[in-house]
Order: sequence, then structure tokens, then C-alpha cells
Amino acid sequence: QEKGAAHERAYVEYLRAQGLTVVEIPVDAAPDERVSQTVAALKSGADVICQGAFAGQGWIGYADVLRKEPCPPGMRSSLGDFYYESYDTKLARETRGGTILQLALYADLLGEIQGVTPERLFVVTPGKDFIVRAYRLADYAAYFRMVRTRMLTVLEKGAEVLLKESYP
Repeated sequence: QEKGAAHERAYVEYLRAQGLTVVEIPVDAAPDERVSQTVAALKSGADVICQGAFAGQGWIGYADVLRKEPCPPGMRSSLGDFYYESYDTKLARETRGGTILQLALYADLLGEIQGVTPERLFVVTPGKDFIVRAYRLADYAAYFRMVRTRMLTVLEKGAEVLLKESYP
């Protein structure tokens, strides 16, 4: 866990060294406060937002890094002529399915806030100047929706029913 946190800090410092403006959302704030601070940071147009929080549809997520991107010609987000994409810092050299699902959730929740769903998801691994791998959300969106729907269906049963159904 410590190595992962150090990797994330190093990536943020790398971005800062490039002259990007960085807003850090305090991790010790209450979830609702973190979400409010994240929305304010998104609206401010900061280049980078660290530990941004999203909530909606019964979910909450904390993105390692959000990076501002210009909107393509003819497109605008609710934030203006820019939008944000999620980056997750990982020590593993290969991206796991859980990471893609995690980033897809962030993209979904982020899309609700900014009115534009990010097209890409990013995983940052260690390396000289960091290795950033991009994934197209469209390639995983159907699977993400299926997993989310199944999970919500199971959770709707309630804890008591789930304990009875899963007891050995």
C-alpha cells in the first residue's frame, strides 16, 4: 500500500514539474465534502485533480488523478471547452479487469457531472517518466453495464437475504 501511495505521489509531482496546476482533494474529508470539493475543482478548470470523489446511483469512487483535456471541435462539456479523464496509478505491469471496471465507474460518474462521458481510461505504471496506457471506454462499456446491473440486482435483496442465500 505504501509503495502504491508513493507511486501516486511521484506521478503527481511529475505532473507538477511539467507546470500543470494541481488541486488535491483532502482524503480525510467526509465523502460528501470530497465530492463537493471535486465538483468545485472540476469547475475551476485545474489541469490535474488528485483524489477526486464521485458519488451517484448508489456508488462512490475516488479517482487517483483526473486530467483536463480540451473538447474536440464542436463539442462542449457542462464545464466549458474542456472535460476530464480518469487516471489510475498502479504498480502492476499488466492491467487487470477490476481496474478497468473501476475506471469505467469513474468515467460514468464523471460523465454525469461534466455532461460528457470520457472516451478513454488511463493506467499509469512505474517507468522512466511513467508508462501511461490508454483504454477506450467503448471497448468495455457493455461489460461494465452488465456487471453493475448484476451487482445492483444482488444488493437489492438486502443483507439479511444475502446472508441466508450464501450461508454454507
